[in-house]
Amino acid sequence: MDSKEKDWKLYKKNIGAWQERYMDKILEEYKEIIDRKEMASKRFWNLYHRIKSDLENHGVFIAASRNNLKDIILSLYSHNVITFEELNDLNI
Repeated sequence: MDSKEKDWKLYKKNIGAWQERYMDKILEEYKEIIDRKEMASKRFWNLYHRIKSDLENHGVFIAASRNNLKDIILSLYSHNVITFEELNDLNI
């Protein structure tokens, strides 16, 4: 099995756990926005814009293929979805 196929299998095996861990993190950040001592409308719009931005992040939504795996993995790493140690397990 070539390294690209190994990376794909490792990715498929771990992406669910990586996303859950990342979503736990951003949910805590959403709670911080909600708990601020600001007007409700300001908190609402801050949260709305944050969620809208997060929906474009690979930690939340991924349309993955073998062809774009390298870009996805690097994006996951840059957004702290995966750790350096997890990145080292891949042959990217």
